[in-house]
Amino acid sequence: FDSDHDAFAIKRGQRMEKAKSQWSSLTKFNDRMTEQREIFQSILNNTAAKFTIDGTEMGIRVPGLLLRECSKEM
Repeated sequence: FDSDHDAFAIKRGQRMEKAKSQWSSLTKFNDRMTEQREIFQSILNNTAAKFTIDGTEMGIRVPGLLLRECSKEM
């Protein structure tokens, strides 16, 4: 009976160590992902700052050949 009890205790100890290790990994992952979750949550809640690109003040010159080719595609 003693050897059965010892084997059970060893198995239980191994399962507990595995659970502790997995919990530790999960905690570390959670700590690393806090900032990413906050960003994602702000997007879901539509509270993220909205940015637009405005090129009206930029002096962009498009070569004529490229402009004609693009105009054909539109």
